[in-house]
Amino acid sequence: MVSPIIVGELKESHFQGIPKFFPITCITEAVAIADYAIAGLARTSNGDIYNSHRGDSKKSKDAIIAETADSDCDIFVSEDNRCRSRMNKHADKCKAFDYTQFKSS
Repeated sequence: MVSPIIVGELKESHFQGIPKFFPITCITEAVAIADYAIAGLARTSNGDIYNSHRGDSKKSKDAIIAETADSDCDIFVSEDNRCRSRMNKHADKCKAFDYTQFKSS
């Protein structure tokens, strides 16, 4: 599953989008944050994971991804060490893995 933020982040990465070999389902983001939310693609929530994941940083996109993953997923796969570490520290139900960890689990 991917949210609009993930789609945008991957378009800006060296991948230039989501690799074609990954089957995906698009989901709405679990928190609507001004300047990031797209009408119809975000929903409201209490934002607890967003707030704790973001902390004092300006990493709003990572925090939106974390809120969405914890709301809708059991596993979050990312090569972003900081995001994974914060996700595992703050998420209630979703566990974060890098791709190698995911493949071996």
